[in-house]
Amino acid sequence: MTTTIKLAHAVRPMALERVHFFDGMILTADDLEAERRYHLTRSRIINRAVFGCGIACGLEVEKHPAKDPKTGFVCVRPGVAFDCEGDPVELCRPVKLDLDPDPCKTPPARVCILIRRRDGQPQSADPCGCGKPAQDGPRRLREEVELRVVDPNTTGWGGVCWTPPKPTPSPDAGDCYDPETEPPAAFDPCACLKECEPCEGCCEGWILLACVKLKAPDDADNCPGPQRGRYRIDGEIDDSGRKYIKPIRCHCPPKEPPGGQDNPCSEPTDETCTPNGAPTPPQ
Repeated sequence: MTTTIKLAHAVRPMALERVHFFDGMILTADDLEAERRYHLTRSRIINRAVFGCGIACGLEVEKHPAKDPKTGFVCVRPGVAFDCEGDPVELCRPVKLDLDPDPCKTPPARVCILIRRRDGQPQSADPCGCGKPAQDGPRRLREEVELRVVDPNTTGWGGVCWTPPKPTPSPDAGDCYDPETEPPAAFDPCACLKECEPCEGCCEGWILLACVKLKAPDDADNCPGPQRGRYRIDGEIDDSGRKYIKPIRCHCPPKEPPGGQDNPCSEPTDETCTPNGAPTPPQ
């Protein structure tokens, strides 16, 4: 006599949904949009699994070579990244950014440069915008890349693709360690490549490129106003918080911030977290 064992069985829906076409079907704008979303979502799933979010190539932030070194101009080089949704972010030409654009306001002591993709304004399919019936709406949507200079102490790091600094042990907690007697665990690149990015979205899709310290001008009169001297870049540009795509970050060690890591047994700072609970980036 044969006994049949019923094994467990489960079915769960995926995020993908496509249009079921049939002969004689009347297509609507919603049907075409659903088919577009299907291919877009499929591409995003693959990109998140294989690459994750981060920089793929380029996008270096450098002091602007054609400007006075005593002024706060930087140049962002062309490059490609993937945001946390899995969408590519492409910067095709260098972009110059002024870190001290308003002499009537005092800039923060440290700013960070972020990048993201966004949908542009709908445009006509005709380059000249003419020859279209009045009832026709815009037929093209060109994607754009946006760069922004922010004060991380104000904006926080929620929804930003970046690499947080290594945690600093607190002497008060009794976990001050000696790196020579307690070596860090061996890094496994294979385990890194197998990690899955979270399925949920990440807010606005910003990617960190670099952070820059600003130094006040040497002028005796440094009050905000049209005659105020310009703030300038203080030291080297800190790109240690950049996050790269998985094939890169799983095989290349993270970059140390300018000046090296702080002493893990130093006194804790007053602020160890940004308002949203994310770790404070390297100083």
